[in-house]
Amino acid sequence: MADRFQEAAQLGYQEVVLTGVDLGQYGRDLTPAADLAGLVRRFKERPWPFRVRFSSLEPQEITAALLKECASWREFCPHFHLPLQSAAAPVLAAMGRPYSPQDFRDLAWEIKRLFPDAALGLDILAGFPTETASDFEATRLLVASLPVAYLHVFPFSSRPGTAAAQMPPLPSKEVRGRARLMRELGRLKKLKFLESQLGKVREVLVEGPLPQKGCLKGLSDNYLKVVFPGLPQWRNCRLKVRLLRLSGELLVGEAVN
Repeated sequence: MADRFQEAAQLGYQEVVLTGVDLGQYGRDLTPAADLAGLVRRFKERPWPFRVRFSSLEPQEITAALLKECASWREFCPHFHLPLQSAAAPVLAAMGRPYSPQDFRDLAWEIKRLFPDAALGLDILAGFPTETASDFEATRLLVASLPVAYLHVFPFSSRPGTAAAQMPPLPSKEVRGRARLMRELGRLKKLKFLESQLGKVREVLVEGPLPQKGCLKGLSDNYLKVVFPGLPQWRNCRLKVRLLRLSGELLVGEAVN
């Protein structure tokens, strides 16, 4: 993987995303066995001309060692995307997920402690066949209490060959209603997170110009969509940008360097 990092550096990339179907299980099939924390430790041995972001990680795969390594990695983007799916213990058990609601709560607040401005995104599955009204409410209440930046909400749909496909489904109207309520909660959480970033300075990778002359768009290290005045030649540059105001779900800022 170091070779791929070197190639990305030579090609001028300014952001690299570490991704995989089971990214958090990296190294378990190697001899000797390794882990993602060890990989980060190796990458930290030298500076890279780009920043690094993780794709989705399973909650049980985020170890204290991994968080510690990332917290001291200058190139790491404070952005975590985790599949919570449900915050009801019976539903998690029926899904075969090896973590509890309390495990997830503890993890979310540890991420917040180590990365105060991190974007924490969650996958939520609404209307799993065994999900009762109280199970759904437990999920809603937990998500509402956590430092969440955004939600990806999916209504349950049966997939042939899975255990859930053999379970009696909930009424489709109920599933859609629960998904709608969670999406509204996600909208409010996102707005609160965006507002919390106003006045702060974040590193933004410039993606290119907007149709409006003299305006650029980019993505911050903590996964914010940002627009600000600038020059076309700033494309693919990482700049410090002060976040001034909201325009819908975009942050409007000004370059400070």
